[in-house]
Amino acid sequence: MYEQNSFLLVNLGRRELTYGAGVAAGVDNWYKYMGPGLVKSDLVEDTDEEEITGARYPITSTLVSARTSGEFAFKLNLELMPFFLGLICGNLEKTGTATPWTHKVDSPAISAVSPWSTAMIQAHDRVTAASFKTYNGVVIPSLDFEISDGGPIEIKAAAKGDGSEIDASATSPPALASALAGTRLFKSHISTLTFGPSGSPTNLLTGQLLRKLSLKLEAGITQKDSLSSGLYAGEAHYDGNGPVLTGELVIKGKQGDAFFTAARTRAVQTFTLTIQIDADNSLSLEGNSVRIPADAGVTADYDESGPILTIPLRFDYNATDARAFRWTVINGIEDYLLTT
Repeated sequence: MYEQNSFLLVNLGRRELTYGAGVAAGVDNWYKYMGPGLVKSDLVEDTDEEEITGARYPITSTLVSARTSGEFAFKLNLELMPFFLGLICGNLEKTGTATPWTHKVDSPAISAVSPWSTAMIQAHDRVTAASFKTYNGVVIPSLDFEISDGGPIEIKAAAKGDGSEIDASATSPPALASALAGTRLFKSHISTLTFGPSGSPTNLLTGQLLRKLSLKLEAGITQKDSLSSGLYAGEAHYDGNGPVLTGELVIKGKQGDAFFTAARTRAVQTFTLTIQIDADNSLSLEGNSVRIPADAGVTADYDESGPILTIPLRFDYNATDARAFRWTVINGIEDYLLTT
């Protein structure tokens, strides 16, 4: 089966100062992705079919609104994660004075109105310049990833653009040294995975407990027109609570276990995940008010190894931390998503 030779050209260090304005500097990194990319055009037209034209069918058509959307799939790596996490959550804090750098992304504050946006150049075929297109006002409505086998962990990032599609055939990819091969993370790199009551969580890496872990960071993002934006979206903002983090654990267990009853007691759980290659390269997630959603509950079942439990997760707000969750990435890149 033919696989498109698709590349994403981005500037990891820059974001848009105002929505749809593009980034101040050009691309400095490029990365091969799987999946379709920003290929869906959501267009609205106006025709003269309701006018008296002497014809049974429309004669004229005028484009009155445009949006772009799609999805990128890529193998999880430490270089891209702060970029996508910062875009969807609208915040990113860097600490450190030299490599390695620490990048922290929290659930947005209640005052947060809009996600961050950026510009991307999509190249569906690196050797055919005519396929190079620039998309402005790109926001990330959701991020999904699943750990279920020993291969690379894959991420899916949904994307929406403001509707513009600009010829970028004059763009040359940066030098090969700037291509993000990426520091890939595998299931074997998981060093910490705990879930349970604060102070006494269960280590899910012992006793072959873990079967699968999936996480979904989802932000309802609405794009709005403005009188000055013409065909394209003039702004993007969060709907409701903004980014919500949910997940699902599949572990060895049976009805009557503590996790099974936690759904009824509404007990608060803690969750910690660390995927670490070494002290200079890691990804971690923590939540200190995680609950099992009442409308889902824990499901008991069997697989080839015996009884299993499927445990849905919801990361709630923790008043002490003043957040619902925190992602932390340690890598060798200094700056992400600056406006200057």
